Amino acid sequence: MKIDALGILDEVFPVRSGDQVKHMSAKEVELRRIMKRAIQDKHLPSIIHLLELFEKHGCTERHQTSGVLSLPTNSMPTRMAYLILERFEILPKDWKKRHITWGRKQYEATMTDREREYQAAGVFP
Repeated sequence: MKIDALGILDEVFPVRSGDQVKHMSAKEVELRRIMKRAIQDKHLPSIIHLLELFEKHGCTERHQTSGVLSLPTNSMPTRMAYLILERFEILPKDWKKRHITWGRKQYEATMTDREREYQAAGVFP
């Protein structure tokens, strides 16, 4: 007996969500169930399965680093670099002028007195 598994997974049927009825494929229903268990129940096997699916389908981006942060310039305060890293989640080799400009504005807007003293002395912590 032959079964069209992909056809079954692509089949669309009505699903009630609160007061609304949505049309979803079997694949979407299953993925939503897995996501709900992973997020709400913190179900480790569901989390692992999701991460494997995301990686398999190219939904994640990984950066291998050695734990050393190489800044694009020696005249950049470390905290400014961390602001850029946190905001844009890209490695310094991929930073563009707009990233650095944004980081400089954020850094200058939140500078401490000590950081101002360092800047005046030309020292970048």
